[in-house]
Amino acid sequence: MYVDPAKESGSTKQRIFQIVSSVTGHRIEDIDLEMYLEEDLGLDSIKMITLMNEMITLIPEEQLDDFNAAHPVGSLLIIQTVRQLVKVFEEWEASRRNIMEYPEIAVTSNALSIPLEMREQLKVEVCGLISEIAGHNIEDLHVDMDLESDLGLDSIKMISLMNGMLRLIPADQVDDFTCRYSFAALLTLQTIGDIVELFVDWRKNNSIGPKPVINTDVPVLTEISENDPEYLEMIHSQYLFLVTYLSVANLSISSGVKVRGELNAGSLRESWRELVYRHPILRSVFTLDQGTSSLKGYRLKLLTDVALPEISVEDIRHLDEKNQQQVISRKFEDSLNHKFDITQWPLHTISVIRTADDEYELILDINHLISDGLGNQQILKELLEIYGARSQKRMAELGPALRANEYNHIVMKMNAWNAPEEIQALDDYVQQQGRGTYFFNPYKSFRTFSAEHSTGPVIHTRKYWIDEQTTALLIQRTKAWRTSLFVLLVSAYLKTIKQQGEEQSRIILNLPTSGRLYPNMDATDVLSAFAQNLALTFSCEDAGEGWESLIGRTKEVINSKLSSGMDRAQTCRAAHYAKDSIRLQNGSMPDAVASMIRSTLKSNLYLSFVGNTSIDKKYGNYEIHDYEAYTGTNPGTIDNLVEIFQGRLMITSNYDSSFFDDGYMEEHMGRFIENINRLAAVEVKTAEPLAGMPGTQVVEVAREMEEKLRRIVEEICTRKLEADDMSRDLEAELGLDSLQRIRLIARLGNVFENIDKASLFGCRTINEMISTMADRNIRPSVNDKVAGTDIPYLKISEQCKVTPDAIAVLDGERSVTYRELDELSNRLAHYLRSQGVKSQSLVGIMTLPGHRMLIGILGILKAGAAYVPLDPVYPPERIKYITRHAQLHFLLTEQLLKEQADFIVSESPSIKTLTILDEDADSAQWRNCSDRDPDVDSSPHDVMVVLYTSGSTGNPKGVILNHRGYMNRLEWHQETFRLQPGERVAQKTSCCFDISVWELLWPLMYGGTVCPAQKEVVKNPWSLAQWMADTRINVMHFVPSLFGEFVNSLEDEGYTFPALRWLIFSGEGLPLSPVQKWMDRYGKSTGLANLYGPTEASIDVTYHIISERPGSAGEMSIPIGKPIPGVFIKNLDEHMRELPEGEIGELWIGGIQLAKGYLHNPEKTREAFHPNPFAEIPGEFIYRTGDLTAKRADGSYEYHGRIDNQVKLRGFRVELGEVEAVLGAHAKIDEAAVIVIEPSPGQQILLACLSGKQTEDKEIKDFIGRKLPYYMVPHRLEWLPRLPKNPNGKLDRKALRVMFSGSGSAKEQPRAEEPSVKRPLTGENTLPLAPAQSWLMNYFDYPYCWAGYTRFVYKQKLNLQQFKKAAALLNQRHDALRSVLVQQDSGWEQRFLEGDMASNVDFYDGSHMEEAHRNEEIQTILTEAIQGFKVDQWPLWRIIVVQVSESVYDIAAVGHHLISDVITNQLLLQEIWQIYAGLGSGSEQVRLPKAKPFADFVRAAQEEKRIHAKNYVDYWSSQFPPESVCKLPADFFKGPNDEQSARIMRFEFDKENTSSILGKAKKHFGSNVYPILLAPLYRMLGDLFQQSKVIVSHRVHGRELGGKSFMQTPGNFAVNFPMGIRVGENSGWQELIRSIRQGLEEVPLGGASYDLVSENLPLYMYPDVKLTPIRANYLGNRDMPKLPDFEFSKQGMDRRFSLPQQKRISVIEFFFSIEEGRLVVEIEYSANLHAAATINRLAEHYTENMLKLISSIQEIPAQPFSVREGQLSKKVAIVTGGSRGIGRSIALSMAREGADIVLVSRSVKQLQETADEIRRLGADVLAISMDVSDGPGVQKAVDQVMERFGHIDILVNSAGITGMAAMTDMNPGAWESIIQVNLMGTYHFCYAVIPHLIKQKRGKIINIGSDSSFIGYPMMSAYAASKHGVLGLTRALSEELKNSNIQVNALCPALVDTDMAPAAFKGRAIPPSGVADSAVFLASSRSDYITGEAVQIYGRQDMHWFGAQQMQMLQAVMRKQS
Repeated sequence: MYVDPAKESGSTKQRIFQIVSSVTGHRIEDIDLEMYLEEDLGLDSIKMITLMNEMITLIPEEQLDDFNAAHPVGSLLIIQTVRQLVKVFEEWEASRRNIMEYPEIAVTSNALSIPLEMREQLKVEVCGLISEIAGHNIEDLHVDMDLESDLGLDSIKMISLMNGMLRLIPADQVDDFTCRYSFAALLTLQTIGDIVELFVDWRKNNSIGPKPVINTDVPVLTEISENDPEYLEMIHSQYLFLVTYLSVANLSISSGVKVRGELNAGSLRESWRELVYRHPILRSVFTLDQGTSSLKGYRLKLLTDVALPEISVEDIRHLDEKNQQQVISRKFEDSLNHKFDITQWPLHTISVIRTADDEYELILDINHLISDGLGNQQILKELLEIYGARSQKRMAELGPALRANEYNHIVMKMNAWNAPEEIQALDDYVQQQGRGTYFFNPYKSFRTFSAEHSTGPVIHTRKYWIDEQTTALLIQRTKAWRTSLFVLLVSAYLKTIKQQGEEQSRIILNLPTSGRLYPNMDATDVLSAFAQNLALTFSCEDAGEGWESLIGRTKEVINSKLSSGMDRAQTCRAAHYAKDSIRLQNGSMPDAVASMIRSTLKSNLYLSFVGNTSIDKKYGNYEIHDYEAYTGTNPGTIDNLVEIFQGRLMITSNYDSSFFDDGYMEEHMGRFIENINRLAAVEVKTAEPLAGMPGTQVVEVAREMEEKLRRIVEEICTRKLEADDMSRDLEAELGLDSLQRIRLIARLGNVFENIDKASLFGCRTINEMISTMADRNIRPSVNDKVAGTDIPYLKISEQCKVTPDAIAVLDGERSVTYRELDELSNRLAHYLRSQGVKSQSLVGIMTLPGHRMLIGILGILKAGAAYVPLDPVYPPERIKYITRHAQLHFLLTEQLLKEQADFIVSESPSIKTLTILDEDADSAQWRNCSDRDPDVDSSPHDVMVVLYTSGSTGNPKGVILNHRGYMNRLEWHQETFRLQPGERVAQKTSCCFDISVWELLWPLMYGGTVCPAQKEVVKNPWSLAQWMADTRINVMHFVPSLFGEFVNSLEDEGYTFPALRWLIFSGEGLPLSPVQKWMDRYGKSTGLANLYGPTEASIDVTYHIISERPGSAGEMSIPIGKPIPGVFIKNLDEHMRELPEGEIGELWIGGIQLAKGYLHNPEKTREAFHPNPFAEIPGEFIYRTGDLTAKRADGSYEYHGRIDNQVKLRGFRVELGEVEAVLGAHAKIDEAAVIVIEPSPGQQILLACLSGKQTEDKEIKDFIGRKLPYYMVPHRLEWLPRLPKNPNGKLDRKALRVMFSGSGSAKEQPRAEEPSVKRPLTGENTLPLAPAQSWLMNYFDYPYCWAGYTRFVYKQKLNLQQFKKAAALLNQRHDALRSVLVQQDSGWEQRFLEGDMASNVDFYDGSHMEEAHRNEEIQTILTEAIQGFKVDQWPLWRIIVVQVSESVYDIAAVGHHLISDVITNQLLLQEIWQIYAGLGSGSEQVRLPKAKPFADFVRAAQEEKRIHAKNYVDYWSSQFPPESVCKLPADFFKGPNDEQSARIMRFEFDKENTSSILGKAKKHFGSNVYPILLAPLYRMLGDLFQQSKVIVSHRVHGRELGGKSFMQTPGNFAVNFPMGIRVGENSGWQELIRSIRQGLEEVPLGGASYDLVSENLPLYMYPDVKLTPIRANYLGNRDMPKLPDFEFSKQGMDRRFSLPQQKRISVIEFFFSIEEGRLVVEIEYSANLHAAATINRLAEHYTENMLKLISSIQEIPAQPFSVREGQLSKKVAIVTGGSRGIGRSIALSMAREGADIVLVSRSVKQLQETADEIRRLGADVLAISMDVSDGPGVQKAVDQVMERFGHIDILVNSAGITGMAAMTDMNPGAWESIIQVNLMGTYHFCYAVIPHLIKQKRGKIINIGSDSSFIGYPMMSAYAASKHGVLGLTRALSEELKNSNIQVNALCPALVDTDMAPAAFKGRAIPPSGVADSAVFLASSRSDYITGEAVQIYGRQDMHWFGAQQMQMLQAVMRKQS
């Protein structure tokens, strides 16, 4: 029968409604789906059971079992709404229909298997929890057990169980879980099965699959196949180890790690067992045939079942650290000197030495016959991974286990390898090396050694560390030396041997190799004894030999031999010899044979580099923090192991102490360590790459190779490679050690034929490898290489042939292909040659940016000439000078500039030929020339360009630069930035600027596209951004200052640049801020590079790639980086001596890129280019830059400005002397000096100081502009009577800089004798800025114009002098009014001036004006007054008085927001009139309350920051992860978000609705008005942003700070801070408003902490506009004051003032105010970003939401804050310590449950605040300020309570104090005071309250204990004693008072997030509310049968959160905080 699903669903719903109606009594028609079962329908737990019993009748009987399995009763009982109930039954019916209609689904589906798996997993976890709490054995528990009757879980233990259950929930889902399943609901669960099913339901609904869970007591074994072989194959190297074992050594090796965490020996043993079954070799043992006479009789038997021995645990916790280390060292040495019986399993052991309660050494001892150094690393890593996984009850994340058959297959393939070329290489080397052996003997003849007669070594060991910094430096040196770390270590050891007295120059070292890599097999992850050995001969003539030559020879030996396969050949040959030739006697080696073998050992020195251990710092619950590895060795031998562990080199020396004594070995190894450190410190120029990318002929081959090679490297590196990685050093930057590189080359041998392994081993980058392999097939000719290497334009010509149809230049709408560019430039070159242009001729070119410029430049170069660029925007005088000075005969230009060019030609007699480059008839002559390549012989040393730069004589200097230098620079550019064919490069700099050379030529050399940008586009940041996006620019250059303007302008815009791959900066110092802003907005998608270099060195000489956000590590600047290849730089003092790292000196440059000098100026050339005194720098000269730099430890350089009078502005170099020379030529100027000043940070301007006959600025600037380019015209002119001189009579520039260090003019600077500069307040020079001030100075740019004013009319005759005096007294009264800002090195600070201040009252007579005219004038005066504010000059507030008539005055108080806000304006107006009135009475002094200084607020804020900064940063960072940022799309982009674009939309709510908001809503929601106003806003924005978490910024008064109020203090306190609310999680208005209220309450320091720690916040998070575009600002009641004699207007009250171009402080700002009984909402927005219609929609949505909120008040009765409201109804609770922390939280929670509250606390202010909050909840409250240790006072307080309420029901003793110090460090008085408050205070209140409780025969006492009630923490002896006492008192009283029906219990929380908690430990602290919930339970009737209990509340903390081991750390933290 077919059933209509829709009808069936409807009938199901109807039947459910009928059942609900019958159970609850509600009418069916009144029930809807959204109703809550408990709150709306009254279904308590009893009725819920009845309902579920009825609901079950809807399920057919045959389906009941399945239904109960899917929906156990526990999960049904927590259903909350009718909709959820209907959904359960509808979904069940639907699923049954599917099974009936599609039975195959029911058969094949595995849907039920997941819940079953979940149930089994959860059963284990839940039973584990119950076992911990109830003490039952896990195996005794089953799902049907009742929690209370079977397991004894009373209410207290149930609370503990419920807290423990939260551990089963992922941390990020705990809030969701507790929201869905209330605490009360959890307490109704009855059986273990109910708990399991609840969690199954949760995990299914949250899509959490079952996770692998293991029983730590049960092993996880790898399946052993029945087909496993009986024996394992023996690898060749094992035969060699077997020979050594039988003849020479014990062959033991050992490794160990130090583990922190709980020792679980059982789990460790099972982990070991799992490891053994993963690797066949670990289950093997040697057998030998009876009577065997050869090694062939030894076989490796595989055991199928093994019994692990117990793990030995040695406990040495009682020993001190030194003795512990001795024990551990002895353990390792004993193991090395112990010989395994290889016929007895196991051939390895695991043992433990316990050093502390939570620390132990885990040691692996193993025989070398089954493992090696790499194998031991692998064993430890896998063992730790398994052990760690078990600690978290999960499966280890390891690959599949190796089967024995697979192992044998690998070994057989390796043994079968036979390569004749490797055998030949071995033979050749053996013949070359000779048959002799080498024995290192530092004792010479004083001690001799005979290997043949040795009885065996006695091994001692030493362990050494190379620190992390030196290790990193050493690895970096591998890039510079182009060699491996192994080579460097061997070189250092060779030098050590020579220094230790070795007289031979021939030294043989045994260098073990991995032996895992064969051309036909890679056994990297296989365990066995693979290691092989190479005995290599090195030469070292002299211990003093330089590193370069020694490393070079060592590298040559190692690279050639390691890549030759000699080790494989040697092992193969030796193994066959051993098996076939060595004779044994019954399996033993005869002494004679053993003696012979010992005598043939090639060397007694071993150096083994085993690479990086790759052991993680953490495995599961265990931390790994130390490592060591040792090896057995031969008689008379030193065997050194080197490994990298967690970034440090670990070196152990293992030596035969019977020959080498311990004292000598300390010296020996000390010298080795010293050499390593010295080698790391050697400064070495990074070597040039061996080869670049292959030529164009092999591009396709190279691409194929690149793809294959990339895949192999990614596999070995186990990470994905980026494009930049292809040119990064394999070892220093990609982390491939020599072993991994050998593995890489071995893999390449399988992929490519005929590779040259030795050459590849020498390659340092992947690109070098590609080039090396490609060149073996196709090698460019020598001539091609020279052409492409040394001359840029020839490389461009070659590229034109390769990609003729590609776009070379994209010039607006005009595009030019490579073919066109090549042909046109060829024609021009032929023409120029015909006109007399010769090799090295200088040809001028003056064009606009575009394709003509490139045709002209290339044509000049192809003609063999050099070009001299002339920028048409330069002044004619400068262009004329250049053409004359360069003696130009030829000038190229374009039609648009012909008139200008004709003038130049007329003024420059040398110019003979003017050529127009346009495509018209005039250019036909040159366009008719041949398009073939000109036959011109250019040399790399020929001049390429002459660039004219600023000169000190008034005229520029011509810098002569050649092809070779630029080619070096451009090739490096390509190697670094890897331009791809077709990529687009912006060309926006002047052709006279050296940057233009690479913008023009580099893209054309490599197939890119040059994209010229017009100057009008570049000047407009919005146009530039649009152009970049539209043109799809891939590479862009910025001068840093221009970039800063660009980034700042786009801050609120929506531009994106998906194509942009690189941003390159150069031209001046690069500040942090713009780079940080860029990276915060765009991340790392675009590469960033900072380049540095003068024109005299071919553009750039150093580079720094910005890979991470600068400033995150505390650095204050971005370095200019390291030199590029071919360039050498030196940081020298004035005597040309090189300075050490960190010292500032002058930068000198040498190398290939240096210019030839200055054109026609030998004197200047000699001054700048000095003879080169440095042998290591090639070239005859070095260049003196005049730049100050310092070298950093990593080899990079920092820029510290100019040493001379030359500066860079906006990327242009300006010789100040040149500007001064031009100024001095003016007839009216006697003296001129030009300096650079910074009116604001990062803004540099030119200031000209002049003396003579003062002249209009315009005339002077016009005069300069005719001779100098625009960027050299001073921004400002200042006239002085004379310029200052120093004692030598020279111009004193320093005095000028001091004079003009501010932003004002000289006459505005305060003088020492003026009253405005008096001694600072209280002797302090400066104070930091307050939070609000800091925001202002950070957010706004110069001139920081942000102010406010209040304007009103005074209708009485005004005594002006009396009013001025009142203002002066007001200035003296308040320090903020005397504040000025001072620029310090660290930024802006403030100073409070003292003394009589000049008047800041301005009077104007406006009585003669018409009102309209007068208002215009007043507005102008106000504007000028505000614009006149300078942050570093007094005053920053003024009063403007304009007389209207004899008795009417228009007055305005104007204040800069640095020192004022709205409240300040009100205070000042009130006080000035009070003072004025007082003075009018004849009194000289007016009595006012004592003022609280603004400086006190600043100091208090800094103290809060000092103590709590980390907590504040953690709070804000946790609130706003990057993904939480809210973005509001703009409607359009008409311009910036500035003040002139601001518009306001205003709307109102009528008086009735406003009254509901201010009255009913406040009472209904128990809230003040601001959260109510915010709720509709947050809800509206939730819909707008489509985000669950909505962020709004809030502007608040900010005058409450750490319990201190500054409401009566003038200053700028108002702060903005963001707050995020999860709107989706707060479906009702009640919940939403509650969340907003709680959010506002929890914000640290009321929001001031946000600005206070802004410098420590990520840039994406500060300021608030980066997190959200929305700000809310509640202005309160804005009705105009009505005062006698005063008239106020809305237009004049508290008005903001900003400059029109100033950026707004938000995108959209909501202002709320109450005006004449109406709620007024004003939305301010930018008309450049949003349409009025958009804002109107926001207004409509807000109104709609607010009306819904108001309507909800009428429809729904007030909802309680908690589902438990009423539990404490009519109760009276005394809560001591109730003003803050735990006490406050308990008081609030009990008030919400209906109790009236008595608060007791010493803190009056906080007490009152908490009392006010409780009153808002509707509770009665009595606040008593007192000390609980005052016994008589306590009795009086209790009497007061009885008088007020008549009864007491609950006493909560929460008052407490603490102190942290060792007992001997704590004053006895302080110790006793803790006892008095904590213990005696509890006693006093119990003593006073108990008689009243006994009298009424009921009561609850709840004492607040601690985890210190059970244990004793160090440094807290007083606190522990007091809390132990509280617990004893609790238990005693519980017995005393049982018969009186009084329950006494204690709550014992661990660390709670209160003021008492140390800041360093707050990370995992329990919130006070976590304690309050339990207190409410114990105070309710539900705990009537619980007494004498101590409830432990630990949250997620460990019980012992610190101990003796942490004392030193804690003391250090406390010292730092103090």
